Order: sequence, then C-alpha cells, then structure tokens
Amino acid sequence: MPVDAPESPAFQARVEALRRFNRLYTRRIGLLQSNHLDSGFSLTEARLLYELSQRVTITASTLCESLSLDQGYVSRILKRFQKQGLIQRRASPADGRVQSIGLTAKGKKLYAGLDAKAHASVAALLRGKPEGEQRLLAEAAGTLERLLGAGVPEAAPLLIRPPQPGDLGWIVHRHGAAIAKEFGWDTRFEAVIAEILGQYGRHPGREQGWVAERGGTILGSVFLMPEDESTARLRVLYVEPAARGLGLGKKLVDLCIAFARQAGYARIVLWTHEFQKAARNIYQGAGFRLVEQAESNSFGVPAVSETWELDLKPQSR
Repeated sequence: MPVDAPESPAFQARVEALRRFNRLYTRRIGLLQSNHLDSGFSLTEARLLYELSQRVTITASTLCESLSLDQGYVSRILKRFQKQGLIQRRASPADGRVQSIGLTAKGKKLYAGLDAKAHASVAALLRGKPEGEQRLLAEAAGTLERLLGAGVPEAAPLLIRPPQPGDLGWIVHRHGAAIAKEFGWDTRFEAVIAEILGQYGRHPGREQGWVAERGGTILGSVFLMPEDESTARLRVLYVEPAARGLGLGKKLVDLCIAFARQAGYARIVLWTHEFQKAARNIYQGAGFRLVEQAESNSFGVPAVSETWELDLKPQSR
C-alpha cells in the first residue's frame, strides 16, 4: 500500500495491534528501564556488548550499520567501554586507518553475566505459562521475525518431532495463508487440508506425522496416512518459503518412506501438481515414479495434477 494512500479501518486496526504489542512487551521485559536488568548498562549498551560478543573483532562503522545507530552516539559508548576495560582496539591489518574492536576478558565475563540475567528474565516469563502457551509464544515470536525480514533463525537446531496439540490448526492456517497464496489457489484448498488433517489420529500404528521447527518456529510438516491395507499416502508436505533450500523437504519425505517400510506397506502414493517443481524433484529423487496425469481446475487455477507412486517391495536378488 503506498505511503500516502488512505488507510482502511482494517489497516489502522493492524497498526494499533502492533503498537499495543510493543507497549506490552517493552513494559513486560523491562525495556523502559534505564538500568537494563539492574546491570548498570542501558539497553543500547547491552545490545552493543551482545554484538561484540558474537565476533572476534568488528569495526565501529559495522556496529552502527548493523544496529542503525548514530556514529557519534556509538563512539561515546565505546569510549566508556574502553575506559572500563571492556574492549580493546587494534589497527586492522588490511588498513591501519581502521580500528577493529573486540571484548577483553573482563568484557566477556561481564557480558556472560548479562546474558545469564536476560535468559533468566525470559525463562521466568515462560515458566508462568502452560507448555502449550510457551510453544505458541515462541512460534509467534518466530513469525514476527520472519515477517519483519529476519528469515529463519539459523543458530537454533532443527527439530523434527511428532505433531503436538495446536500444530494441526497451525498447518491448516499456513496452507491457507502462505501456500495457497503462492500458487493462486482459493479457499477450497485450505478446506481440503483441514479435511485431510481431520482424519489424522484414527489409525494408530499405521500413520505418522512430523513437524519441523527451529527456535520455536514451525518450518514444515508431512503426514503418512493409510490408503488401504497395503498402500500409504504421503500427504500435506509443506516447507515454509523462508526455509526452502535447507534440504528439509527431503528429510520429511525420507521419514515417511522409512515409517512406511517399518509399518509393512507395499507402496506409497501421493498427489501433486506439475508446476510444483521443487516437490516433484524431491519425489523423483526418493524413487517415486509418475503414474498418472490429468487436466484439472484445482482450487480455481487450471493445472495438471499428478499421481506418483513408490514401490516398497524388497527387490529380488
């Protein structure tokens, strides 16, 4: 929406919702206090210490750029840090006019204490909530990161686990909000996903689902459900756009194949579309073969739908 365009009531409500969240969050974790975490440092100073702790050395200009801070303001803080013995400066080997800045042993020790206090503060906030609400908070934080341009947090380990309460509704939502939008599909697609996942949990030992998450943010999912006694169907494979290229789709499909073999299925079938190139490449790489194509008007968009099959019978020697 252009900056000078009239704001709709719905847009104004969204703006106010974000402002309301900002006010709540800054008050709840003490960002309004000049003495951050009773440390003797302001929030900006603590953030500068964090940035310094993440690198062996860094230049002042890089610090300013990464945090969008005024150079004069950062320079004054760094001078105080140096007087306190928290940082040391060295001329860059590449350019003697440029100084590299790093934490001293004293600075590293001080930051470790700050980091422990920050962890304890947020941990106390989460401990007051049931586990389900803790997960929802972490996922909501990850969603904010992703939508505001941070992408997928890479530092946290990738976790692939069975679905937990609340996951199925989230997966339906993401198919409607992200996947359908990507391909131009209408709301019938979301309804189909809801119908499929509504059947999950009815065949213990014969079905399984997996949810991938990193840093509390759900990145993708897949489900294997029975078609008949000898056939399993791979369903609802999805990977968030920001998480593509990590090999996650292949990992999820491999889990389905391994479970199908263990459960004694003779084959796996799946349904996809010709234009879903990335998914088709994963299926082909896993050994699936294309067995049927048909013209369709799937969810409001003309397309060629496809059925793929993987034979799981042991190969004769």
